[in-house]
Amino acid sequence: MKPEEEFQIRKKKYGLEKQKLERKAAKLSWGRLIIFLAGFVAIYISTLFNLTVLLLTVILFISAFFRMVYLHHKTVQKKKKAERLKEINKRELNALNHDFEAFRSGEQFQNVEHNFSNDLNIFGAFSVFRILNRTVTDNGEEHLSSWLKATMGDRNEIIQRQEATQELSGQIDLIQSFLETGQKKRFTKEHFHKLEYWAEKAHIPVSKERVLAPLFTVGSVGLIVSVSAGLFYWPVLIFWIMAGLGITAMFNKKVTEQHQNLNNIGPSLDIIDQLTNRINSTNYQSGILQKQQKRLLDDDGQAPVKKLVAILQSFDVRLNVFAAFLLNSLFLWDMHQLVRLGKWKRQFSENLVVRMEAVFCFDAFMSVGNFAYSYPGYRYPEILDKQNSGFSIAGEDCRHILIPKEERVGNPVRLEGKGTFSIITGANMAGKSTYLRTIGLNMVLAQTGIPLDCQNFAFTPVQIISSLSTRDSLVKSESFFYAEIKRLQYIIHKLENGEEVFCLLDEILKGTNSKDKQTGSIKLLRKLVKLRSNGIIATHDLKIGELENEYPDKIQNQCFEVEIKNDKLYFDYKLKAGIAQSLNASFLMRKMGITED
Repeated sequence: MKPEEEFQIRKKKYGLEKQKLERKAAKLSWGRLIIFLAGFVAIYISTLFNLTVLLLTVILFISAFFRMVYLHHKTVQKKKKAERLKEINKRELNALNHDFEAFRSGEQFQNVEHNFSNDLNIFGAFSVFRILNRTVTDNGEEHLSSWLKATMGDRNEIIQRQEATQELSGQIDLIQSFLETGQKKRFTKEHFHKLEYWAEKAHIPVSKERVLAPLFTVGSVGLIVSVSAGLFYWPVLIFWIMAGLGITAMFNKKVTEQHQNLNNIGPSLDIIDQLTNRINSTNYQSGILQKQQKRLLDDDGQAPVKKLVAILQSFDVRLNVFAAFLLNSLFLWDMHQLVRLGKWKRQFSENLVVRMEAVFCFDAFMSVGNFAYSYPGYRYPEILDKQNSGFSIAGEDCRHILIPKEERVGNPVRLEGKGTFSIITGANMAGKSTYLRTIGLNMVLAQTGIPLDCQNFAFTPVQIISSLSTRDSLVKSESFFYAEIKRLQYIIHKLENGEEVFCLLDEILKGTNSKDKQTGSIKLLRKLVKLRSNGIIATHDLKIGELENEYPDKIQNQCFEVEIKNDKLYFDYKLKAGIAQSLNASFLMRKMGITED
């Protein structure tokens, strides 16, 4: 079934389920009101009979009323879940129609000085990140951004990411369950810092409680049995209860402090626990997912976070006055929970952040898995071993995923061996800059382990550095030209230090005069070839294409042509061999009335 059909079916299914649950919740609400009113009438009538009838009526009324309250609450929660799932599928349908407004853009990760992210529209309102991002935690969002910003990936790591992405792409139920859970309440950086701060606090000293609490509990059980057997009179039990309350009061300050600390992290802890449950509902085949899942579990295969949530829930019993009185007076309940908490902190607190990182890693993988599911026609690239190939990139029908699907034009790319470059010439608006961004973006996605909109794609992992949209800086008092020169210097320094760099350069030295620009561009390209860099360079200067004669094995000329027919411009945006022959600047200026014939 096609993704759009699946999303449409799910949207309809959860929409109908939501409506059904809304009607059920309304009926339960009326039922609750009826039971409440009928209960008072029944209680009044039962007063006409004996005390036993009255007590039974009260118990029956309270039981029925709270049962109805419970059922209403569960129904409302189910309705909200159906609503969230409906919205998830609605958004995915919109995304398939190139509407990504519902998703976070990652603008906070933008950095104009990054090697390529600003030039390739990785982050921002109209960005690749927005197409991919379905994360439900701030930290998961950071994980995804770090993958996209990485300058060069390890071949084995990329292959492992491909395997994980491919596995998750076949588990849309798991992905949507994870997203629905996380959308109940987003796990933020503030939540993370609270948990991190609590985990780093000193261990809780519980040596006295560890001895006193179990001894007192055993004593209580023995005394209750003895009083029931008639070995002691019941007033002894009252004195024992008073002693229990006294001991509880002595440790109350310490217990209250720890309970408040737990309550402070409770909501965020609950989110992590629920997300962990979703992750652990599946057995994974890919190595990287298995590794991350193991980080969530202790040596017994249990999730420590779940244990901590259970301790918090047990602690919360003290919020019920009647239960707190009974359990503390006879069993020192609060002290038992303090002992459990102290034991948990000694065993697991040091690794709490590590376990949360595993959740965040899964969060990022859910996003790329969802992307791979949504576009089943995309292909996973072949990752070449640099020891065997040196450097190679070869692709057919490579397209740009930020362009609406019906408007995309696919083009090839092929460079073999170190020091090889492709010089792209062509008229204005013919597609040179888009082509550079297409190849650069597909290389970035490929190194992240994400499938591409290409017929095929094989490449050697390499560091990507671009200079496509250099900006001047008033803050740093830098001109456009100086900013570009600094970028080129940065590339040369990396190459001279022995680093491997794939360059994407659009109109080198735009900020100087044409003669100086031509001379500087030719010298730069010679330097890049000498330093065994690789890349693609777009230019209007046709003379630079003559370097192919000087380096026939290293430089290839390719171009985008434009045709003028019946006084109109026609672009096919298809890459061709050779140097461009057609220009269009004069034609456009004349058409727009800027110049005369």
